[in-house]
Amino acid sequence: MTMKLSPDHLPGFKSQFTATKVGRRNWVVAQDLVYVSGLPGFDLHICVPVGFKTDLASIPRMFWWIVPPDGSYTPAAVVHDYLYRHPITDRATADRIFIEAMKHCGTWKIVRGGIYATVRAFGWMFFKGRK
Repeated sequence: MTMKLSPDHLPGFKSQFTATKVGRRNWVVAQDLVYVSGLPGFDLHICVPVGFKTDLASIPRMFWWIVPPDGSYTPAAVVHDYLYRHPITDRATADRIFIEAMKHCGTWKIVRGGIYATVRAFGWMFFKGRK
């Protein structure tokens, strides 16, 4: 996985993604994963802490042949998981941060567009900030 770290004054990832596998599809973040969003009107520094549990990208198994649960977008998916479980933003903003972070990961435009469309359509079922 090639993920460029961004200089401190620019949006992007400030640390590498590292995790330990703890089950069939579960991982635990082994080093704080820090992402700074560059969305207009937001100054969000997101830190996914050591110990956070994730399944990487939550892709149903029958679609793994198209988009596996890990890929260039993995660090972005972990940030997105964190934002869904610890809602410091609304869901639409979390999803916008996700597509922005996938771009910083170098994910192809067509792949990030497909993933983004999917989370916009079905993410409401998993977002913990809903009332």
